[in-house]
Amino acid sequence: MLKIYTILPFFFALILSISVFLKNPVYIRRIAKTFFIVQFIITCIVFFCFQETNFSILNFDFNFTRHNQCLLFLSNFMFFIFSIISKSFILKLHRLFYSTNFLLLGLINLLILCDNIFLFLISLFWIFIIEYFLSISFFEKKETNTINLRLINSLVVLFISTALIIKDFARYFLLNDIDFTFSNLSQNIYKIDDLAIIFAFFGFVILISRLFNLIPFNCKNLITTQGINPFIFCLNNICAVILGCCLFSNCYYTFDYLFYQFQDILAIYLLINFIIFTILTLRQKNLLKFLSNIFCANIILGIFSIFSFVDDTISTFTYFIFVLCISYCLCAFVFMILQDKFKTFELEDFKKINDKSRLSQFFCAISILNFANVPLLALYSATFICFMMIFSTEYDGIILNIVPYFLILGLFLITLSAFGVLYKILIAPIEKSTSSTSFCNHQIIICIILTLTIILLSIYPQYLLNQM
Repeated sequence: MLKIYTILPFFFALILSISVFLKNPVYIRRIAKTFFIVQFIITCIVFFCFQETNFSILNFDFNFTRHNQCLLFLSNFMFFIFSIISKSFILKLHRLFYSTNFLLLGLINLLILCDNIFLFLISLFWIFIIEYFLSISFFEKKETNTINLRLINSLVVLFISTALIIKDFARYFLLNDIDFTFSNLSQNIYKIDDLAIIFAFFGFVILISRLFNLIPFNCKNLITTQGINPFIFCLNNICAVILGCCLFSNCYYTFDYLFYQFQDILAIYLLINFIIFTILTLRQKNLLKFLSNIFCANIILGIFSIFSFVDDTISTFTYFIFVLCISYCLCAFVFMILQDKFKTFELEDFKKINDKSRLSQFFCAISILNFANVPLLALYSATFICFMMIFSTEYDGIILNIVPYFLILGLFLITLSAFGVLYKILIAPIEKSTSSTSFCNHQIIICIILTLTIILLSIYPQYLLNQM
């Protein structure tokens, strides 16, 4: 069943793409939603019923671990949510969008489960191509420089990372006829030259930095978002972060001693990124940029928890990413719905929300307050657990002993920034909007699902940590 589960999205992507007779957007959307619902149900069955095991497809090894199950659950849940709310934001090329989404989901599931490093890098290349193809197909204005720059940026980073990983490091496995897999790394790493190991380690670090959208390996948080479809932009961000969490986990289990050895260098690099993104969140002009910056700042905060080097490090980090992705989706959907009503992401152009049901104000407040780390919401619980790990560790170097206080200050500024955005949306506008800002039924359903998920994640963090 696991083999069928892995290749199922590719099969549906092929069927939908060659079904040229299927042109009605309503039917295409219904077929796509049905597939993502079925895929999510199968994922739930796999999550609760299958134990850890290994299997092969075309002589490629795949690992089905508890950690991989959690990432599979997250990725399929995200695509299920995006498929339902896409009705509001995908108004053209429906067959192209959904068939590409099937392919993208299949590649992400493949990357989460695959153990072969060459297959991982090749699949990642095609994911970058698909992300570019989606962005260029649904761009809103006739300006493609930003999208082209992102593709060039991604491919250059992938090329540099692959060169560092393959140079001398992969040669040992090829010469000795050993499969170049994550599982075999820990068993053979002591036989490889130290310099080759360090090159490979930083190759993986560069690739992880790109997937987490850190500076300077991906400049998309510093360049303009003009012409970018916000729905595609957010979908690409979620996919990249899930893959970044997957790669980070695989590397941590193999190179944990190098994370410890270079912790000061990594801490300085992460701290510089954290300071930059924290400062950018204070600008509070464009909602899409604000959300992207606060998202990256929170990812960095979660990464700092790995320097505790305890048994629960990866579980805590995965839980944090899980919560962060759900929080990001809720906030992004609310902002996109508001943008659809006000025709802008610029806060200065917002008018007072006209909504008698007050659902829009409620979801807007919940989504932003969650990023403000208000107690009883999920991001507060995840952040609190990370800080517990950070402050309970006795660090050897002076840098990591200072970093937690910068994180506290940055978190305080991020909280102020989130409250500032909430004030500018709900309180500051004087002129009332002439059109109603009520949510559609499917938008309400998705926002309710995400809100309840955030509340549940905040109530049972310890249980979820044990599952990861």
